[in-house]
Amino acid sequence: MKRLPMFSIFVAIVVLLSMISDSGIGYTVQCSNGNCAVHAASSPLLILMGPAFLSIIMLIPLRDYSYTDDSVGLMRRVGALYFDLILLFVCFGAILALPSLIAESLHSNTFQWNFYRNYVRTSDWVISYLVIGIFLAGFFYMRRSFNKLNRPTFGQYLMGYGVNGGKASRFKYG
Repeated sequence: MKRLPMFSIFVAIVVLLSMISDSGIGYTVQCSNGNCAVHAASSPLLILMGPAFLSIIMLIPLRDYSYTDDSVGLMRRVGALYFDLILLFVCFGAILALPSLIAESLHSNTFQWNFYRNYVRTSDWVISYLVIGIFLAGFFYMRRSFNKLNRPTFGQYLMGYGVNGGKASRFKYG
C-alpha cells in the first residue's frame, strides 16, 4: 500500500477511537501551584479495538521497495518516532489506564471506567512511572523487533525510510 492511503487509515483510526471515547483515553496526574488532579478513563470497547486496529495496520502489505544508499535526515527520524508513539498510545492508551482504574477501585471498593479526583495519592505516582516504563519498554521493543526483521515500523514507512543491516536508508520503489 502506498504511504498516503496508509496515512489516511492512521488518521481515520485516530479520529474513530477519539470519537468513541467519551471522556478521553488514558491516565494523567497534573499538579499546578500546589493543586493536583488525577484523571483516568478507559472502556471495554477501546481495550478491544485498539490492539485490533494496530494488528490491521501491521498486516497491511507494504508497497514493494528496496533500500538506497541515501542517508536519512533528522526530520524524517523525528517524524517516524512521532507517528509510532502516537499510534501506540492511541491503540494501547485504554489498556495503559487499567492499572490506575484498578488501584482506584481498590480504594473506593467500586470499579468505574472513568474517574476524576482533585488530590493525589502516593500510589498515583508509582502507577504513573510504572505505566510510562511499560509503554516505553514496549515501544523500544517494537522498534528493535522491526529493525531486526529489516522491516520499517509504521512511522518509518510513512516517512519513507527503514533500517537495513543496522543503517537507516531511504526507500526506492519498484
